[in-house]
Amino acid sequence: MNIEPYSNNIEEYKKYDEIIDYENESVKNLSDLLYGKSEDEIDYIRRSYEYVRDSVAHSADAGEEMITISASEVLSAGHGICFAKSHLLAAVLRAKGIPTGFCYQKLILDEDTAPVLIFHGLNGVYIKDLKKWIRLDARGNKPGVDAQFSLDKEQLAFPVRPEKGEEDSFIVYPYPDLQVLKAMRQSRSRAELWDDLPTELDYRNDSQLPADSCYEIDDISKVESLFEGWQETMIYSCLQRVMGKIYVTDPDAPASAMAVVGCFAFFAGEPNRELVKNKPDGFAIMVPSSEGWASLIEECIPSARRVTRYAIKKDTRFDKEALKANTSLLPVGYEIREIDGDLYDKCLENPLTYDFVSSFDDKEAFLKDGRGMVIIKNGDIVAGASSYSRYKEGIEIEVDTVPSERRKHFATIVCSALILRCLDEGLYPSWDAQNLNSVHLAEKLGYEFDHEYMAYEVESEK
Repeated sequence: MNIEPYSNNIEEYKKYDEIIDYENESVKNLSDLLYGKSEDEIDYIRRSYEYVRDSVAHSADAGEEMITISASEVLSAGHGICFAKSHLLAAVLRAKGIPTGFCYQKLILDEDTAPVLIFHGLNGVYIKDLKKWIRLDARGNKPGVDAQFSLDKEQLAFPVRPEKGEEDSFIVYPYPDLQVLKAMRQSRSRAELWDDLPTELDYRNDSQLPADSCYEIDDISKVESLFEGWQETMIYSCLQRVMGKIYVTDPDAPASAMAVVGCFAFFAGEPNRELVKNKPDGFAIMVPSSEGWASLIEECIPSARRVTRYAIKKDTRFDKEALKANTSLLPVGYEIREIDGDLYDKCLENPLTYDFVSSFDDKEAFLKDGRGMVIIKNGDIVAGASSYSRYKEGIEIEVDTVPSERRKHFATIVCSALILRCLDEGLYPSWDAQNLNSVHLAEKLGYEFDHEYMAYEVESEK
């Protein structure tokens, strides 16, 4: 037995959606409660599994007719069928960053009353310490059913009997199967669902992508036309494969795409709900290319706040002497230094300076492709300007100053130093402004305002 993930992207198995809604308050509270009682991650997985197996009834065992689907619905109602309980277990585990997916077996529903083959749902969970996937069946025990948590010898709810046409599958899927969800949504009662359970899955084989899912695209040429004419260096970063990722729902002929760098997501092509739902986790800045995308963002994420940002022209001819004069304004007791390995580590110690380097995968990536200058006082970073992102021809500038050191022109000084550093290397220091103060700072440095554009800020729910 070799349990394998359907997708090689482990992040697919951590995602939040309307079914695996682990940001729901009740689901979060449950995960926090179980996590607080656990000795380690494996113990948390065991406790979560046993809670869903034992404390949430199987709808048939409880005589319940209501169909529950999402994790929060199952938890609120206190019952669910096998598929629904697998949704809840996935949400509780994903709430703590544990990769969890879905497995399916084809079993006889009831040998006496309903001798037909239907699908049974369970979970696949990645055990990080053991570097392997295991399957867990939270269906709920009863006479004749004795599923248990085990890292070695698997003990599921039902034996698979190939001689009767039953089938086992050792593939862990990142999303609940669409045919299963369709049947659950269309059924008005459990009795009706029992007559309409799917006999085939939307996942027909291990090479087919599930419909309406979001995947990183490898062949960038397929999406270049969607972003054509969009003068945004973070999109260049993705198209040039320097950093960032581009996601689509149809890898063969994408009509829509989302380019992601750090907390920024840029949406191009035909508006697509699945891409919007798969925005970057945590705080995000979502940039639509059309009113259609904007309307979809507002519909899918009601909490998204529409803001105005300011694009700056990308052809600035800098006055190097003026920039050098700016750097000479640094007061006594402060020094300007380029971000090296030690200062990279120093940046990670403070939430404000963390953003100077955090868009890069790791220290090695930043030291290779990133550029940054900081102002130091008594060994501490008090201001900095760095590459939020990198593309082949240049960088996108990020700048900030600690609150106690503001109004001392440090942003002007450190940005001037970074711009000069870039010009010496033949890199273009691109600027995009969050607000009018940023526009005014850019103009002091020699940039020219280009145009306003809309974006949406989404606060982290965690």
